[in-house]
Amino acid sequence: MTREELVGEADDEELMFLDPSTLDVAIIGATMPSPGRPSFVVYDYEKVIGVFMEDMPREEAEEFFEFNTLGSWVGARTPVFVRN
Repeated sequence: MTREELVGEADDEELMFLDPSTLDVAIIGATMPSPGRPSFVVYDYEKVIGVFMEDMPREEAEEFFEFNTLGSWVGARTPVFVRN
């Protein structure tokens, strides 16, 4: 799913996406908004790690993800991650 498709489906131009856009392959979808809560972009944890593993071993990719991505707060619409 591309960023454009997700924004169109969710009808929400304020969704926040991860950079770089190469992580878009890990997008699962977006949460449904509810009263007082905005929508969030949802990423597949394993797919994000897979993208990072193109440049580093798994252990390093997981550490990089946890420190630089999972530990980042970019506001109320910070993306969420799902582990299957």
